[in-house]
Amino acid sequence: MTQSGLAPYFNQVFISEQLQTQKPDALFYEKIGQQIAGFSKEKTLMIGDSLTADIQGGNNAGIDTIWYNPHHLENHTQAQPTYEVYSFQDLLDCLDKL
Repeated sequence: MTQSGLAPYFNQVFISEQLQTQKPDALFYEKIGQQIAGFSKEKTLMIGDSLTADIQGGNNAGIDTIWYNPHHLENHTQAQPTYEVYSFQDLLDCLDKL
């Protein structure tokens, strides 16, 4: 994240293996919420490249999502990303607008 320039946008990063729960289970996001003072789903954004884990997980938890899709894949799943980006620059631009 440091090399991509994205690190300043994050206060904390959570990894499912460390939380002992897997996305897309809403429990993953509940555990995160327990670790952040003043956690609010309305102010949370899930960024990921997996429709079935990251984006579906955000959907399950009621959290907005950004699908990082550098290969311009078609979405053939039930997951519905709030935003879709194709490069790190697109991601930075999207974050700047939010």
